[in-house]
Amino acid sequence: MACNTLANRYEPCKEFAGGLRGVFLISYTFSDVINKDANGLVTTMTDSGATNLTGYFFELKGLSTLEISGATTRDNGTTAYTQTLTLSLKPGGSTAALADTDAELFDTLTKGRWRVVAWDRNNVFTLLGEVEGMDATTDVESWGTQMGDARLNTVTLVGMETSPKTIVDAASYSDMGSVITIAS
Repeated sequence: MACNTLANRYEPCKEFAGGLRGVFLISYTFSDVINKDANGLVTTMTDSGATNLTGYFFELKGLSTLEISGATTRDNGTTAYTQTLTLSLKPGGSTAALADTDAELFDTLTKGRWRVVAWDRNNVFTLLGEVEGMDATTDVESWGTQMGDARLNTVTLVGMETSPKTIVDAASYSDMGSVITIAS
């Protein structure tokens, strides 16, 4: 979408929003198949038997972030991209005691290896950890200092790939249902 700009104005349009709406966490298996169309967009993610992979959806609001940074070395002739996804999640239980039941979930997140599809506020779905997967580097449970502070579980997943990211051929949550099976 073009914005109304005058000729010879080089400042880009302000048409994008920051932040993440959610993520789909998909268990990593080396033999999984990432199918792409002629434009390089991911169309399906399947196991070796051509069954769609299962993704677990986490709705996000607020503090979760995604950063992708590249590092190139002339001496080695290499370029690598570090994908860092920090998920800050409120406790899932309906009471303070049930909030502590999230420990098993975060234990699984920190011990597993993942492919992640991040859904941003511009309705772009980005596959992270496509080839090598993503691993947790930290898992922190915090209670804050003041009464109004957030009680959060924060998990940081990091992946390193030869390309910065891969775009998924989806424009909505329901479109993702044709790329992967969304767990209920």
